[in-house]
Amino acid sequence: MTAAAATTAEAATTDWQVSLPERAVPAWAGAALSFVREREQSKSMAGARRTILLVEDELSITEPLAAALEREGFHTRVAGTVADALAAAEQ
Repeated sequence: MTAAAATTAEAATTDWQVSLPERAVPAWAGAALSFVREREQSKSMAGARRTILLVEDELSITEPLAAALEREGFHTRVAGTVADALAAAEQ
């Protein structure tokens, strides 16, 4: 979720614009996606597909997050242990 605020000097009020994820994803996944989107939008990707390595042993967490990241155009790799993550990072 992202929020932007603008203050007008004349009226001394604050206007807020809140953008929520369009897809039904858990709150933690929405926050993670917003962070990733903001980081990637600030970089020039030139059409390159970025890879994200998720390290988590709980499938109920990794499966929806990996699916959401794939929908956003990222290639995701999932590792259930630190050893698996280290092996995947070396490839």
